[in-house]
Amino acid sequence: MYKRLIYTQLLFILVAWAAFGQINVRVFADQQPTSAVLTTIQGKYELDLYDGKPIPVAGSEPVLLALYDGKIAVKRKNEDSFMCDSLIVKGLTGNDRFSFRINGGTQIRQNYGGDLKCFSDLNTMVFINVCDIEQYVAGVVRAEGGPGKSIEYLKSQAILVRTFLYRHLERHIIDRYNLCDNTHCQAFKGLSDDSLVNMAARETRGQVVLTSDSTLIISAFHSNCGGETSTSEDVWLSGYSYLIKVTDPYCLNSPNSKCYGCNSKPLNFIENYHNL
Repeated sequence: MYKRLIYTQLLFILVAWAAFGQINVRVFADQQPTSAVLTTIQGKYELDLYDGKPIPVAGSEPVLLALYDGKIAVKRKNEDSFMCDSLIVKGLTGNDRFSFRINGGTQIRQNYGGDLKCFSDLNTMVFINVCDIEQYVAGVVRAEGGPGKSIEYLKSQAILVRTFLYRHLERHIIDRYNLCDNTHCQAFKGLSDDSLVNMAARETRGQVVLTSDSTLIISAFHSNCGGETSTSEDVWLSGYSYLIKVTDPYCLNSPNSKCYGCNSKPLNFIENYHNL
């Protein structure tokens, strides 16, 4: 009963965030960061330690976050370092952006909008970007779809991304966020700097795909189908009228159309499986 109550409270909090046009996305979810550097690139930020005494972040000076003895160590330039259990780097202007890099040696630096929550869990640091839903949609379209596409393609992708978001809003609810930033949910590498992608997200704002009974569809998409998709029964063992087998000649001339080094199964293996 107690666990069910906690789950219900988390669900209410995270769905409430979405109602205000924001989403909680765990970033660098497939890695185990033990340190990170955050730098303001637009707007103004403060460090909120949940104690009613926010600490201002000066201009574009970097903030170092590191895991130390199960806590979060925070260091700012020319300031004493301090420890805390968790914190949120909170934007103050409504149009705030920051660059973020984990584990000093890596060259991966990504830009995000909104806030950043940070806490430790099982000897790693958890970073959750609280961002605008439409910024998230544009970021996913850029990461999943890539550059150089037509505006109509990008609009279609934006609608599918948004549909997936709302259908799976509770996927990581027990982990205190909505979605992760890798392909377990949807690839998200921060803000999109592609004006065409951003336009596609704006022009489809709020649009999703529904079934005939007004429920969100399973908006599954892939890098390349190899020239032919599978029926939903072959993938999920459940039938959906809108997920049927189709021939797609465009994929054959695209990257990743063939799988090299894969252990393919003959057709009779699939047929025998369904006859079990």
